[in-house]
Amino acid sequence: MITQKKINELDNMQKKYNGGNGICCVKTIILYLKKGKIEQAKQAYTYDNDKLSTYYDVKQWFFDNFGCSVHHVINCNNDLCKRMRVQ
Repeated sequence: MITQKKINELDNMQKKYNGGNGICCVKTIILYLKKGKIEQAKQAYTYDNDKLSTYYDVKQWFFDNFGCSVHHVINCNNDLCKRMRVQ
């Protein structure tokens, strides 16, 4: 379950990027989370995952809370997903 505390953590994390403007696709995901629309948030994460590749702490938050971007399984054991994890 994603708590309000975790949503705030993600929001504070993303705000520090792009001159304080944040990460647009993450803002969209946060809006879904605040509305309790977890499945829509996961779909947006899957769709926009490639945009997060340079934001390592944000990407790690998604891995920890949503799982891999393909299966949405935390600690996914799929070989491809293992290689895609943030090191």
